[in-house]
Formats: sequence, C-alpha cells, structure tokens
Amino acid sequence: MKKIALMLLCAVAAMTAGANNGKKYTLASPDGRLQAEVELTNVMRCTLLYDGDTLAGWNIYLQAVQAGKGFYEEYNADGDCYNCRLKSVSRRSEDAMAESPFTRQARMRDHYNEMQMHFKGRWTVEFRAYDEGLAYRIRYGGKEAIDIMEEGGWIDFGKDYEVWAPYVSQYDKDKRDVMFETSFENLYTHARLS
Repeated sequence: MKKIALMLLCAVAAMTAGANNGKKYTLASPDGRLQAEVELTNVMRCTLLYDGDTLAGWNIYLQAVQAGKGFYEEYNADGDCYNCRLKSVSRRSEDAMAESPFTRQARMRDHYNEMQMHFKGRWTVEFRAYDEGLAYRIRYGGKEAIDIMEEGGWIDFGKDYEVWAPYVSQYDKDKRDVMFETSFENLYTHARLS
C-alpha cells in the first residue's frame, strides 16, 4: 500500500477558514502560578507564563505518514492544516502518589491539572500543568499504522534569561543513545540563553 504524507501541523490542531481562529484555551498549575495559554489559528501556539510574566512561547507541530489515507490535500505547502477541526476539550485534575523505583524516594507526589484537546482524525494533544512546569504529548487513537516523521517546535523565550545548562562533553553522533543512559553528572555552565 502506498504511503501518503500527511502534514499534521500542530498535531492537527489548526482549523478551517477561521472556525476557531484565534481561540485561546488556558490551563493553570495546581497552585495557580504557572499558566499555559494555547491558541489555535492555522498553527497551535502555546505560551507559558509564571505569575503573569511570559517565560516562553512555542509552536507545536507533527508530521506523520499514514498508509492508505488521502488527506494530503487538506494541508498546504507550509504544513498549515485548513481542514482540521477541534472536536472537544476535556479537563481533569490529579493528586496521587506514584511509585518511583528509580529515585531515592519509593513514592512521589503526582499533582497536576490536565487539558486534552481532541481533534478530527483521532488526534489528541494533552497538556499537564504541574507547579514545577508544563508537559505536553501528542496521541493518536486510530487503529491504522502511522510513522511519525517529525515532531517539534521552536521556543521563543520572554527575555534573555540566565540558565544552568548541562552540555554533553564528547558528543559522538554514532553513540547518541549512550548519553541518555546517564544521570547527567556533568559540569553545568551558568550563562545567558543568548
């Protein structure tokens, strides 16, 4: 079966002809200090704020290949999706203890607020706001096999923050998987983002 490329920019979160143009969805951390604003236009844009100050903003996109589906015509050359529709948004909160076999503590608190954005085509973008940060993931609920070709985004920071960054010393492109097997006990550099 011939594979047809689908550009699922913003995890199929963009919409047609202004149906959801510019609509914002907000998610706050349990303590309310961290806030994520997700805006849907022809791309999905997430902005992260802490106590009202913008920390960062980024666009979320996904490029997938799906066998036997002819949806390519719904996307333009830039990957903007003009026939993708938000079906529903669901929310929930969690405050539980989770098993933690790889840390010093046997159990850790798992406390977050969650927002799931469900789109036509069985795609869901799930955001979780913790007091310490924000996580997101893209899920596909279809039974057909797909290949994820590219997922990513680019981050714009609110200002030129100072950071502690662990750089990989002795990077070897043929042994990239090895660097993820350590606890990153490395030298950290204190510098500005720029």
